Formats: sequence, structure tokens, C-alpha cells
Amino acid sequence: MPQAAADIDTPTTNKKPDKAKLEKAAKQFEALVLTKMLQSARENTPGGLMGDSKDQASSTISGMAEEHFAQALAAQGGLGLARMVTKGLIAAESNGKTNR
Repeated sequence: MPQAAADIDTPTTNKKPDKAKLEKAAKQFEALVLTKMLQSARENTPGGLMGDSKDQASSTISGMAEEHFAQALAAQGGLGLARMVTKGLIAAESNGKTNR
């Protein structure tokens, strides 16, 4: 069985969720949400957040900065979204409410 498939719990296993994996995935999700929020803010701000430059290099560096900032923010707690997602998933798993 491929490694990725081996990591997926099936309904027949009674393993408790790995809290560290859930927290990591939730932080990655929060970073993605924050990145999209920052990207939207940049795209919808007249003149951009870093000036009027609309060249490819400026766009690329802005995108990289947004992604890095979002990851750092999520790692430090961000908006609290990762914490809420992790808590909800653990509660749902312990109550047997997850669909697989």
C-alpha cells in the first residue's frame, strides 16, 4: 500500500486522531486563508500595497512576502482559525461524527 494511503484512517480503525498532524494541517489551512486575504487586499488596493509597480517581479515578490507573512502569522496563532479547526476536528472525532 502506498505511504499516503497508509496514513489515512479508515472507518474500521479505532485510532485516535494524531493531534500534531491535525494542528499542522490546520495551521497550513489558516496560512492559506490568510494568504488569500492578503492577496485580495493587494489586488483591490489602488496603487497596490507596495506602490504602483505592476511588473512581474514586483508581483512575484509581493506574493512571496504575503505567503511568508501568512505562514508566520498562522504559526503564532493568527486569527485563531487553526485552533478552532483543530478543536472541532478532535471533538468531532471523539464523538464519532466525522464522515469518511
